[in-house]
Amino acid sequence: MRLLVAMAVLLAACGVPTIEQRALPQPNPTSYDFAAPVERVQQAIDELYQRQFSERPLNAFSVAKPSDELLTDEQRERFSAPGGGDDRYLWYMHSPMSLSPVYLVGGEPAPYIADFYLEIEALEDQRTRVIVDVLYAQVIAGKTLLPRHELSRANIYLPVSPTTVEEYRLLLGIGEILGQANMPALQIPSSLGE
Repeated sequence: MRLLVAMAVLLAACGVPTIEQRALPQPNPTSYDFAAPVERVQQAIDELYQRQFSERPLNAFSVAKPSDELLTDEQRERFSAPGGGDDRYLWYMHSPMSLSPVYLVGGEPAPYIADFYLEIEALEDQRTRVIVDVLYAQVIAGKTLLPRHELSRANIYLPVSPTTVEEYRLLLGIGEILGQANMPALQIPSSLGE
């Protein structure tokens, strides 16, 4: 009986972790017009994937294209929308893409996870607009107290609002590969610096 009471007290004390949200000096762009044709922007996205995979194979995103055979229903629906044939869908398969400079757990940057839908639109003069839409943004806020069926403690995922930081980091990565000059600097909370 004492063991049950002790476990109940311990479980009650371990509630859901709290997330602290830091303010940005100003929101980052979530779209950008690149001085490159659609095909070159798509190649840059593929190159960005290759870079991330070689640097962080366990945390690299996967790229879904309209021509892929193994698409989810949601991806297929998005790609079939008007203008969706050039788009890309990036997902991290529940691996953190980075530590968030905006969301903190226990005073430390929280691992951030999201999927991204990149709308790719041809403009005049061989320019291409990329609009980054965030899906399923969440952070890992800790581990469960007790092990799950795999006999290990599972991550605690909490939904969060998109920050504009991760979206713009993707755009900056594309811009770097394309040699895009004069992109605005990334805005993050001033207390963290970058």
